[in-house]
Amino acid sequence: MFFICSPTLVMFLFLSKVQEIRRSKPDYVKEISKMLTSHPALLTHSLKVFLMVGRIIDTLPDDALTGQEAKNLLTAAILHDVGKSNWKKDWFIKPRHTLKDNEWIQMQEHPIEGSRLLQSLQVLPEEVLRIVAQHHERSEGRGYPYGIEPDLLVTILAACDVYAACTEERPYRANSYTKEAALSQLAMFAPT
Repeated sequence: MFFICSPTLVMFLFLSKVQEIRRSKPDYVKEISKMLTSHPALLTHSLKVFLMVGRIIDTLPDDALTGQEAKNLLTAAILHDVGKSNWKKDWFIKPRHTLKDNEWIQMQEHPIEGSRLLQSLQVLPEEVLRIVAQHHERSEGRGYPYGIEPDLLVTILAACDVYAACTEERPYRANSYTKEAALSQLAMFAPT
């Protein structure tokens, strides 16, 4: 699309942005680092989603997103799950069907919690906070936390998040999905 040619370039651009922020707001980088490294799987998953979003952006027509929208989406992609940084450690490994109702409700609050944590740092655009807060929304209001129709930016992030989660090994399931099975999970983004 506008500047993403390879995962290496995407990572370079991200790290350049981190360096820029580090010079102006060093505590911000420390806080984000703490959030992203609170659980070993969190950073790995976030980087995978970030790279996938970059690849999707690269395939879009030139007029699909503005440069600022692409930057906001990439920023949201790396930070989308920081709301999980306050989760109990066993929630990362517990099979979903063993969660108590109140635990599942708390888990579903991670998009809003992530947006709130990032907002407290006072350095990110509102658009990034909105995308983070809505990354579990689905077509026709079938997602959470708001039950609203997602826009293109949210849909791109959500689809990459689902695909990454399906294809990653997770302690709470026997096997990761095949690529084909993971792609079939993306049908949830299509209107009924």
